Amino acid sequence: MSGGRPTVWTPEVEQTILDAVRVGCSYVIAARAAGISRETLHARLRDDQAFSDRVEIARSKGVVNVAHEAACTTDSVRLKYAIHFLSVKDPDEFAAKNRVELSGKVDIGTALASALAADPGEPADDAPSASPSDAADKADVDNSDPGDES
Repeated sequence: MSGGRPTVWTPEVEQTILDAVRVGCSYVIAARAAGISRETLHARLRDDQAFSDRVEIARSKGVVNVAHEAACTTDSVRLKYAIHFLSVKDPDEFAAKNRVELSGKVDIGTALASALAADPGEPADDAPSASPSDAADKADVDNSDPGDES
């Protein structure tokens, strides 16, 4: 007698996980669908490089399938879903790149005005500058001092 718990890992468990990941499920959902714990799945991913590689291939195939569907669909709802799915599953490749990064001392009103005035396809640096009061008007922001009760 071996003395340990019987393994829960079977070929069926592995296939269920691969199938779930291929259609975009998280590891938590894939583990539940396979009847194992999240911890068991993560331990297997950590300890079995070949399995980890198969999971990554399955995940990538799912992304490719959704990207293909996004490119071919004319249904706006399906397109929005596909774009959202892709931006979540592979943000480095598919997430929106329109970010404004600020460092140092910045007048938030001027920065907000620049961001609001910027063309979504262009960096915010190219946007015309505006006064803080213009930014407050555009963003419907209360620009008054919170301590000022006048």
